[in-house]
Amino acid sequence: MVKTIGSSKDPTEIEQLFEEGHDFIQHYRGQQTINFADQSFKDAVKQSINSITIEGIKELQSSSDFNLGVPVRNSGGI
Repeated sequence: MVKTIGSSKDPTEIEQLFEEGHDFIQHYRGQQTINFADQSFKDAVKQSINSITIEGIKELQSSSDFNLGVPVRNSGGI
């Protein structure tokens, strides 16, 4: 479901809701794409990041249940 227009028992209001729904469908453009190459998008993402932490890697790496044989290094930041 994308949008709920409404409901009614009144025939006049049903017609109005139908028209509103029809108009919405005619102008709805679906999910918009995100331009990952746009600098303003990149800046907005950078501004929204508070911190990035990697915790528990050594414990996970030493677990016999999770061993990919690939060394993991924590570089201390981005």
